[in-house]
Amino acid sequence: MIDENEIKLKRAYWQGVFDALTHGEKSRSDKSEKDRLTAEVWLTSLDWILGAKGESESTLANVQEGKA
Repeated sequence: MIDENEIKLKRAYWQGVFDALTHGEKSRSDKSEKDRLTAEVWLTSLDWILGAKGESESTLANVQEGKA
């Protein structure tokens, strides 16, 4: 099992990536936008693992409900 400190370290890394890519609208490219979205997904996932987001619904559950 992964140590909570290791998860927090990974979250800090992805927060840095996200922060670095959200500045500078003029220099935004498709690759930097993809990297920013990847960082956002990682942050959301790690927050969920750490319990920082509480009991929030997942986006996948909403998509599956819409198709039913």
